[in-house]
This record gives sequence, C-alpha cells and structure tokens, in this order.
Amino acid sequence: MGGLNDLLADEGLTCGHSQNLLAYLAGELLAYREEGVALAPDVVFCESIDGSISAMPGGIYYKIGEGALGAAIGKSILKDCASLAKHPWAIYIQRTDGQSLEYGVASFSYTPGSLSLTDAILLNPDIFTVLIRRVNDKTIRVVGSKGSVNTFLFSTSREEETDHLAVDKFASAASLDLDKGDDRDQFRDYLKSTVETLLRGSHGCIIACSTNLDQLEGVAELQDKIPLDPPLDIYAAFASFKTGNSGGDLANLQASFGLAQGLVQSDGMVVFDTQGRIVAFRAFYRPQDAQASAKVVGGARRRAYEGAKALVGVSLQAILFRSQDGLTLFHGQEP
Repeated sequence: MGGLNDLLADEGLTCGHSQNLLAYLAGELLAYREEGVALAPDVVFCESIDGSISAMPGGIYYKIGEGALGAAIGKSILKDCASLAKHPWAIYIQRTDGQSLEYGVASFSYTPGSLSLTDAILLNPDIFTVLIRRVNDKTIRVVGSKGSVNTFLFSTSREEETDHLAVDKFASAASLDLDKGDDRDQFRDYLKSTVETLLRGSHGCIIACSTNLDQLEGVAELQDKIPLDPPLDIYAAFASFKTGNSGGDLANLQASFGLAQGLVQSDGMVVFDTQGRIVAFRAFYRPQDAQASAKVVGGARRRAYEGAKALVGVSLQAILFRSQDGLTLFHGQEP
C-alpha cells in the first residue's frame, strides 16, 4: 500500500480509492484463475482511455461496465474482463472522478518488441496512466506514464534483477551521444525494452557499442564484420513515430525491430553506435593472444565476450553478453 501510494503521488494522483483498487488487483493477479484456467491480463488504470491509447494508431476499446471507485469493484472487473484481455487486449479502468469509474477492454496495435504497451504509456507522460502487469507468480510490476516503476515481490526470498540493470546500462551507452532531453530519455527506455525482447528471442548473443564504425577500423581483434550501409537508425524510426504517430511511422518502427531481430540472431556480434543505430553485424572477435583466451572458462561466445572486454575504453564503449541459458553480463564505461 505504501509503495502504491508513493507511485501514485509521483504520477500526480492522490486518491485513497484508487490506491485500494490497485492494491486489490496487484494481489489478485498473482494467481488469478477462471474455470481453472490461469489468466494474467495487463491492467491499464487511467483518467482518459482515449488519451492513453493515443500513441497507438488503431487502438480501440470496448466499455463493459461502470461502478464506484474502490477495491470492492475489483472482483467484478476481473470477472467481466479477464477472460477477454488476452494479447493484444488489456483491461482498462478509467477513473471518471474521485468516486466512480468505467471499465472494459482495450486493444493496442503493436508488434512485440517494436513498441510495447509500456513504451506507449511512457510516450504520453502528460496523460495519467498506470500499467499493472504480472511478471511471474510472485512478482507484480507497476509502471506510470511519468516513468515511475515499482516492483512488488510477494515472497520471502529476493529475486535479483541484474538482467534489467545490464540492459539499462547498455541502452544508456547506445544513446549517449543523442541530444539531451525528454526524447533521449524516452528512447533509452524504449531501447531497453527492445533489447530485452531481442535477448529473449535469441539463443545467446553479444551486442557491442562503439562511438562510430570508424572507431573499429584497424582493430585487429575485430577485422571480420559486415557494415550496414546505411546504418539501421532505430532512434530515427522512434522519433518519427513519436512526432508523426501515423500507421506508416508505426510500420517503419516495426520494420526496424524486425531487421534488428534478424541481426541479433545471426552469428557474431551486433554493433551499435552511441546514437541509437546498428552499424555492423557478424563481427567476430579474433584474439591476438590465443593463450590468454584459452584461460577463460566457457563456450566460444563467453570466451569472445571476456576477450572483447579489453576493447572497452579503447574501441568500444560497452559490451553486453547473453548466454543460451539466460545469463546476462555487461561491461562498459561509466557515462
């Protein structure tokens, strides 16, 4: 309750009824079932469903019911909507005033990885929206449109989130030389979400970041690489979607993600620059000291990562490693 109160306050809302409803939903979503079937719908809590879905071309919603704002109506909301809210649908709850609400289901037109529901919410920081999502049977994550995030762990044991920290650091490195401001911050969050999706879809990979492609020229250990001409400009696609918000902009953003997915699934490293662009792929690390490389315990990809760490600060800004079994490691310069 305290965590939700703090998050709502950071998002600009002070409302005990809203806090109680969100607390009820957070607890119920951990193990919610209908007719013996486990359901884990996303829940969007907002003050304007029209505003909250405005970042998504083609977003639609259907009102199912209405009632008094508070925890008591939570059971009815889940009963009426949970079985309907299967991807790409989510439950929406619109707070119409301090005492009442309406609820239903909303659909968001996106391809996983190109623009997630979280990304869409963060694109509209001036429109109050809170997303409640079940991460696993012990964890609920709540994200607000102003960037507030709180993870609630319903367990006596703690779960490490080093994966998220590693990806966050890499996303910061890959957007370091973009102009400072809200656009860069929002792109960094989007890139973090995208890279996490790319990692989950891979069977292990290495993603590196260099200031630019020229910085890699002459590096003996990275002679093998395929430059992208022109670079895959993920930031440009993101910025165009944010300002244009058209179906064409969305398609371009989705296409950028699709190509990035293929690049990451190729052999070798994928190389970003510090302006949100992929500049090369199939970059293979060739150690100059075979004996030093042999001292590293692990498979070929782990040995390449450990060896390439020596290039950070010389020709690389950062490097991110993902093993086939999910281990994620980061090595990079502090911004």
